[in-house]
Amino acid sequence: MSLLKATCGRHWSLGVILAGALVASSSAAAEGDAIWTGDVSAALTSQTGTIDTFSGSLDAKGDRKSEENEFGLRFTAVYGTSREKGKDNKDDTTIQDSQAIFANWKRIIHDRFFWETGSEVSRDSTQDRDVRARIATGPGYRVWRSDDEGTNYFDVVGGLGYRYELYDTDTAPFDPGPPIVIDENRGRKDQANLADVVVALDYKNTFFDGKVEYSHTGSASVPANKPSAYILRSEILIGLPLTEAWSFRTGFLVEYVAEVPDATNSTTTRTTVGLGYKF
Repeated sequence: MSLLKATCGRHWSLGVILAGALVASSSAAAEGDAIWTGDVSAALTSQTGTIDTFSGSLDAKGDRKSEENEFGLRFTAVYGTSREKGKDNKDDTTIQDSQAIFANWKRIIHDRFFWETGSEVSRDSTQDRDVRARIATGPGYRVWRSDDEGTNYFDVVGGLGYRYELYDTDTAPFDPGPPIVIDENRGRKDQANLADVVVALDYKNTFFDGKVEYSHTGSASVPANKPSAYILRSEILIGLPLTEAWSFRTGFLVEYVAEVPDATNSTTTRTTVGLGYKF
């Protein structure tokens, strides 16, 4: 096994361990009957012209709630290509290629106060990022809630975390010191170990007598040991229920990564339109 496979494998394993630890904590601490819910949404877009493009996205979520604990697991994936008119398959350009697993556990302490732990394992080839593995934990406060607290609330969370990133490029966005040399053909790997200060928000609400479901999450992660490598993320999801299970879904994602390779945009934006299914 090459050093590349061993390095990536260790840190993808770290993410699985983090997610598993959150599941175990939630299961062990839960009291009473827990309620499982989930939903899956998918979207495909295609456009032809002087440049043909195709992209697809998948978003799958599962939530488990009991009286004192809430656990969530989410998988997202997006892939897209473009081709200039008259070219063949070998000239395709990958314009999107990222996957991520998110897991979080919320422990209700008292009324509006809670403690939340969240983790992420992701990759993005368009940013030359082999892996990002991070975990953060800290206290939270429910600023607002309605009678239907499960779908109408506003939470804020602050805490500390650890982030590891591995880039497959000679133009990594930081200078971490000596590179991790894989071999002459593969070039070098640049890594970073960051201690994050994290602030996050989570807002959910329904409008027009339940005809519109709205959620907005956002976070800011600023490394204490390298503030210039901060990440800002904001995501809005809007659902229009068609039946009890099916809904029309629109998503808007904006992520700003302050330090990225020279050939990559710092700002990633994504708009998806598709169908969602609740179970």
